[in-house]
Amino acid sequence: MNQPFSLRVDELPKGGRKIINFVVVTPTTKALVETQIFANDKSLNAEAMEELILCVMNEFSFEPFLLVGITRDNASYMVKAQAALKQFDEYAHVLSVSCLSHYL
Repeated sequence: MNQPFSLRVDELPKGGRKIINFVVVTPTTKALVETQIFANDKSLNAEAMEELILCVMNEFSFEPFLLVGITRDNASYMVKAQAALKQFDEYAHVLSVSCLSHYL
């Protein structure tokens, strides 16, 4: 991908599992959806989410300097995962955006 993009990360419970959706959005279109399924809620933590975000970035060869922001919910592990990503120089510029609908 050679244009700026944002990453939307959201999870939803389904049958005792969590489904994690990653949606990459460019100025012109939604480019990709990558879904991960976890066996149970206990496997979701900040380290696991940080690793998943990095895996999606690497798997699809997305350039970190083109990542503008990550939209996420307010789960504590999501907030911690994004804070941990910002410790890497190549992700220090990435905006952390809470999903407005999670406040309603």
